[in-house]
Amino acid sequence: MELLFFTLIFCNYIFIRNIKNLKIKLLSTSLLLFIIYAIAHKAVNTQGYTILKTVLFNHFTPFYLLAGPSFYFFIKSATNNDFKFKKKHLIHLIPFSIQCIAIHEYIMIPWETKMKLVDSFYLTPENQSGLKVSIFFSSETNYILRFFHLTAYLTTSMILLKKVKNVTNIKRLKKITLIMFSVVILYYVHILLIITNGIYNTLLIKIIINIDIFLLFMLILEFIKAPELYLSLKKINKSYLKESPFSETTNKKLINEDDRKKIALKIKEIKNDKHFFINPKNSFRDFASFINFPDHIIRAYLKSENTSYIDIKNKVRLSHAKKILEETKLTYNLNYIAEKTGFNSRSNFYSIFKKYEKCTPREYLNKKK
Repeated sequence: MELLFFTLIFCNYIFIRNIKNLKIKLLSTSLLLFIIYAIAHKAVNTQGYTILKTVLFNHFTPFYLLAGPSFYFFIKSATNNDFKFKKKHLIHLIPFSIQCIAIHEYIMIPWETKMKLVDSFYLTPENQSGLKVSIFFSSETNYILRFFHLTAYLTTSMILLKKVKNVTNIKRLKKITLIMFSVVILYYVHILLIITNGIYNTLLIKIIINIDIFLLFMLILEFIKAPELYLSLKKINKSYLKESPFSETTNKKLINEDDRKKIALKIKEIKNDKHFFINPKNSFRDFASFINFPDHIIRAYLKSENTSYIDIKNKVRLSHAKKILEETKLTYNLNYIAEKTGFNSRSNFYSIFKKYEKCTPREYLNKKK
């Protein structure tokens, strides 16, 4: 138990120290929830720790439903420097919200009653399955739903990693995901044994629990092997930081001023070439080849300037589209304008125009009158 508490403190330290690093906030949130879950399970099935296990038992179940989304978005942010949270991502909070509602009756039980109830689990652990802790589901159903919820996010993360190309240290990300997956699978094998056999204290179950705890420490070891998480960046080689899936490679310090000026000039030059961004065949790879800097340096520069390749491309295309609109006064339909400015469809052009200009093409023309 002491090792779990030490790990919890270490993860909290990592979280606080890297509070501005989206990747680490997401990964450490997943790890913190896994460790809290392990502490809760260990405390409930151990003599003593009465206050701790009363606090952790069932009250934290909504938060466990954030572990999967947190890890998935960690992988998204670690493999895509342009990733940003959007309102549509709030849909991932629905299971969390449902669980908050589901346990409200248990939360209202008097504290003294809960203490006696949870403390009794050590001698009679089968009481856990008979306790109504959710207004929607039984304890067994809750376990099953949490299992599918977590494994769905971890599976999606692994699929995403297999599809991603040109990302440094992808092996490390795959290793972390695989360990996470193993922790979840082993834990739920142990739960399945309990549900099917009705036995809580067997040698096999104890072995599975200890293996799971060992796997959690392997995850923490991945943190320990990444000094950029707890040491000053000034003490770490810049070439190492560029390879790290944890560090923010968008940090301006990773690009010297001379290189920044060269990249800025090249981008200005390519923006003046109206045919480059209008041609739908051109991609970021063509853009990077013209600038003649490594991809990760270009992405880092763009992010430090609060922009991206897609953002630049859209703005250049819209600049040409607005010229055509002003010259033709919508004599040509939007399909024609979309085709002439590189957009793949009328609807795509219309939605991007509204996003950037905060109005429709017709409203834009009316403003110009």
